[in-house]
Amino acid sequence: MRILAEFDLDHNFAVVNVHGSLDVQVGSFQHAQESLHHGEKLVLIGRAISGEIVATNIKLNGDSRVSEDDEDLDCKISEAWEGGPLISVDGKIVGMNLFLTTTRAVFLPWGTILKHLEHYWTSQQKKTGLSQSKTLKLVRNPIGQTSNSKSGQSSVTRVARA
Repeated sequence: MRILAEFDLDHNFAVVNVHGSLDVQVGSFQHAQESLHHGEKLVLIGRAISGEIVATNIKLNGDSRVSEDDEDLDCKISEAWEGGPLISVDGKIVGMNLFLTTTRAVFLPWGTILKHLEHYWTSQQKKTGLSQSKTLKLVRNPIGQTSNSKSGQSSVTRVARA
C-alpha cells in the first residue's frame, strides 16, 4: 500500500509512505556528495516506458534552476528521467533529477532533499510522538533478483528511515 504523505508543488517534492513486505537491499546515504563542481561528470539513472533501466552521462555546467523565460521550458522533456537518482562517477549520491532536456538536467541537490525530509520527519514526530531515526538508507531491489512486483524485474530506488 502506498500513501502520499506530503508534497510541495513549489519544490517538486513528495514523500510516499510504502507499507508492506519488500524484498530489498539496504545501502547507506552516508556517502552522499555535498558539493558539486563545474564540469563534473555525473550519471543520471531513469526508467524507460518499457520498464527498462536506462542511464546517461551528463556534465555539470552551471545553474540547475529553471525560470519562466528559460529555453528548457520549450525543449522536449523525457519523462523516463523524472525522479531518477543523479550520482557521481565514484558512486556518491548527488541529487534527484527533476527533468532532462536536450541541453541539460535540472535536479534537486542532495542537501535540499535532506532539508525536505528533515522537515517531514519533524512534523511526523510532532504528530505521532515517535523519535526520528538518525540514519537515512537507500532502499532498492537488486537488479536481476525477484521482487514483489508482477514482472519480478523492478529495481526501485527510494529513501527510507532506518
